[in-house]
Amino acid sequence: MTPLDRDSVQILRGVHVVLVDDDKEAVELVGTILRYSGALVMSAGSARAALKVLQTVKPDILVTDITMPDEDGYWLLGEVRGLSPAEGGTIPVVAIADDTHDHGARRIREAGFAAYLLKPIEPWELCRTVSSLVGLR
Repeated sequence: MTPLDRDSVQILRGVHVVLVDDDKEAVELVGTILRYSGALVMSAGSARAALKVLQTVKPDILVTDITMPDEDGYWLLGEVRGLSPAEGGTIPVVAIADDTHDHGARRIREAGFAAYLLKPIEPWELCRTVSSLVGLR
């Protein structure tokens, strides 16, 4: 993993992100990167918990792990797309995958994810992806 450079600091200032992952260490790492870049981050440990967060928060973007027990990232994407635009149904959703062998880049895109990132997450790639999807810079 490469550190964030000076140009990336605060690139996401004011961007509201909901981060979803059942792995607490991943949430801590990705959340730290996003916060360091200026994002306001709310996290959820499951897809169902993320839906509850979306009832009260209307983020600019949702970043979710694909592989989670019970309901996975694909399920969450489907549920989000079933919401009205006012409820957050049109927000960009970024998938985080352990690798593309299990999921396939094509399958991820065809499912409707706006983008996907592979673990281990590269900080600059994460920030650049979020920035571009929310229309910054």
